[in-house]
Amino acid sequence: SPGFCFFSVVSGRISLEKPAGAKRVKRERGAAANGIADGRGHDKCRRSRERKGKIMRVPWPWVIAIFGFLLSIRGEQKRGFSLVAIWRETLDLFLTQILAMTLYHSFLRWSTATSVIEEFGFLILWMLIYLIAKYQKKPDLFLITAVLITHAVVQVCEGWLIQSSLLLVIASGLFIFQAAFKGLKRAILFSGIPPAMKGWPVLCLIAFCISVVMSGILDILF
Repeated sequence: SPGFCFFSVVSGRISLEKPAGAKRVKRERGAAANGIADGRGHDKCRRSRERKGKIMRVPWPWVIAIFGFLLSIRGEQKRGFSLVAIWRETLDLFLTQILAMTLYHSFLRWSTATSVIEEFGFLILWMLIYLIAKYQKKPDLFLITAVLITHAVVQVCEGWLIQSSLLLVIASGLFIFQAAFKGLKRAILFSGIPPAMKGWPVLCLIAFCISVVMSGILDILF
């Protein structure tokens, strides 16, 4: 009958329109989900860039060069060239920094006066590293190096893991710098270079060249 045919046609259109509408809603929901995911991804990338920019705000290659140069000169006066001695000294420095920083984070975590600890963070780190260094009978240069580097790392990084990773990179850089500097200095000492060219200007030039090379390597890696 005409009524039955009309009902069948209308039912067929409705049945065809429903899946199309459902697919459209599904596509819209998928696009919204993708947009949210893309937004989260952009936010994550932005936070990562901001964190990297904050860390690289400090010229770490030159920090490594300055303290590596001072440690090399002080160590050369105390003993000759030895990779084992350089490694032990650098390892002692890294472990001292890690222990002091761990205690500092423990104070922040369990203390109710967090703002006071953050305000006097430098003094707290200095006191902790001073006690650890004096227990190991380390010289004052060791104490100054450990305090300044640890305080700078705590200021530019957030989180114990990131700070420990940066301290490990700096300790590795100090070891490489001292090994290269003392090795080149020893090579120049036993070479045929005139004695007038074996003084402080040549040592400063060697330190500058090593720091430039390390700066380029760090820029490539990070």
